[in-house]
Amino acid sequence: MIQRIQTVYLLIAALLSAGYFFFPFSIKVFDSEEGERIYKLLVHGVQSPDGSIQSNFLLLALCILLLVMLVLAIFMFQNRKMQIKICWMAVIPCLAIITADYFLSDSMGKESGIKNPVYMIASYIPIFQFVLLRLAIKAIQRDEELIRSADRIR
Repeated sequence: MIQRIQTVYLLIAALLSAGYFFFPFSIKVFDSEEGERIYKLLVHGVQSPDGSIQSNFLLLALCILLLVMLVLAIFMFQNRKMQIKICWMAVIPCLAIITADYFLSDSMGKESGIKNPVYMIASYIPIFQFVLLRLAIKAIQRDEELIRSADRIR
């Protein structure tokens, strides 16, 4: 199982999913009379300057769904067609995370003045996961073609 390159791609993508829980997606800094007010978009909600978290479970649900799909795809190594389908379906939450990150980052902080969010490392993880998913799908398809050609020789 682990000796196949697609498993390595999927494992790296699954490990990157763990990064969502440790790094903020974006921050917004507002200047005020008391000083800078910093809002952080985390996987489980928006952290305001006073430390309270306004829950938003959309991003959390998407991240967990993606992680579960990646782990499921790793263990479907005996059924390559199903593994390809799961990988293609995992692209959807990956793109949804990018979209949700953009809209949630833009809407956090209701202070006066237009401030653009600063995207942090967790915002770029879905892009790497998308690339890894495409590489895994390509490797699975290559394996499938190799098996079919070996069956034709018999």
